[in-house]
This record gives sequence, C-alpha cells and structure tokens, in this order.
Amino acid sequence: KNQASSRPPDPRDLDRGTTAPEILALWERGRTATPALRGTALAAAASGEPLGAAGAQPVGARDRHLLELRRRLIGESVEARATCPECAAQIETRFALADLLGETEEGRATIDMDIDGLTLVVRAPSADEVAHLARTGGEVESLREALIERCVLSCTDATGAVADIPDHAYSRIAAAVETLD
Repeated sequence: KNQASSRPPDPRDLDRGTTAPEILALWERGRTATPALRGTALAAAASGEPLGAAGAQPVGARDRHLLELRRRLIGESVEARATCPECAAQIETRFALADLLGETEEGRATIDMDIDGLTLVVRAPSADEVAHLARTGGEVESLREALIERCVLSCTDATGAVADIPDHAYSRIAAAVETLD
C-alpha cells in the first residue's frame, strides 16, 4: 500500500470531485471517514458547494444532492433487493428516482408548534449535527432526544417565558421535523 491511500482523510480533500472517476477517488479517500461524512463529501461534490456548506444543510437537502448525483452517474432507474431479517424472504423492487424525489420544493426553514400551551419553533437538523451525534455514540433514545433538543430553536409559555420541552412532546417534534425536510 502506498502512503497516500493509508493516510486518514483530510476533510478539505473531500469537497472536490465531479466526474465519476473523481467521485470514486473521493470515496476512496474518505473510506475511513464516517458514513455521514462520506455522504456529505459526495453531496458537496455533487452540488459544487464546499464541504462545510454541504454539512450545514438539512439532512434532506444533503440526501437530495446524493440522489441527484446517483441519477447523474448511474441513471434514473433504481433496482433494490433486501432480505427480511425475520423470515429471510427476498424482497425486490424497482422505481424511478423521480418517484422518490417528486416535485418537492425547497423545505421550509422552521415550523411553529403549539403543544400544551407552549409555543415551539423547530428546524430540521443539519447533516453535520447528525454526524456529530453519531460519532459521540450512546443509546439511540438519548441521541434522538439530543438531536431534537438541537432542533428546537425556542420553547416558550403563554407569557413568552422560556419553558422546558415536555417529555411527551419529543415524538410530535420529531414528526414535525420530518415535514420540514
């Protein structure tokens, strides 16, 4: 092995590449990076944005860039196969990326929610936030709550005073976040 292929990836190297060979080289340079960072690097290459800008985007915007890159390099048709973990049955499907991407507009930046007399302003998580939490490890439920807390820009009561997020509100907030992106 040569030294270039065994060195850890430099994130600054990950925001270049637009052709298929460059994308493959980018993937190789990032093979020791986390899956989230590899995805963000590929999205940056697909969109022409710097790595930091791609990471700051909501996860859905990053994923849209990845799907557009997939469309450009491989084509519109997706063939997928999976094995059911319970019964080992093979499941196959075929669909067009246009069906998955739809004709959606750019996602909304925030959504206002009313929960039990509290007003919350919520935004979608960025790709970098998800990657950061994935690196920290821990219990899935704790990571989910931490991500939701990052997405709540404000939580106030009827008087405008800052309030704590009620424990029972997390699932409703998570559902609202999905509509943003």
